[in-house]
Amino acid sequence: MARITTIDSLKKALKVAKNQVTIQDLLNERINLKTTGYSKIILTDDFRELLLDSTMQALNSNSSKVRAVINRGAQHWGLDRIFIENYGSIKVRYCAGQDYPSELIQIRRQLTAKY
Repeated sequence: MARITTIDSLKKALKVAKNQVTIQDLLNERINLKTTGYSKIILTDDFRELLLDSTMQALNSNSSKVRAVINRGAQHWGLDRIFIENYGSIKVRYCAGQDYPSELIQIRRQLTAKY
């Protein structure tokens, strides 16, 4: 049985991840570990709050409804495009396709309408 890793910071998430890590994977409490592939993880309560805050910032939203939907375990393609990256400093960023503003609007609308 694989050891379950507890994640309590962005730095630790990047340290144990294979290459990069998405917010969707972290909120689903699974991560592609360098050593064993996809494994279950546990998030501390403080780290979960940090992830939610970072996700809301990346989506440019302050809607409590969007936050609640994400916290309940929403599955959405937009959450797979929010990455934790380390280029000099650790940041959470949204990776847009072609139209950044309209993608963010679409994600926020779909999350509130669907869930």
